[in-house]
Amino acid sequence: MLPENENDRLILVTGATGYIGGRLVPRLLELGYRICCLLRDPAPLQGYSWDSAVEIVAGDVLQLDTLVPAMQEYL
Repeated sequence: MLPENENDRLILVTGATGYIGGRLVPRLLELGYRICCLLRDPAPLQGYSWDSAVEIVAGDVLQLDTLVPAMQEYL
């Protein structure tokens, strides 16, 4: 079932600590979207002004054995 409000959809962002992701996440939050950041190591995300406003999961898109468990609750 799709959310009634389109902005209730969860957006998965990989590379949230990179140049593009670091600018994309705050903009999406401003627009009211829910954000989940997938990171190999969540530690570098600490210190971003928006780190407490996102959901964080540890995993690697190139490692299926870490990706599936990390995303299980969102499937």
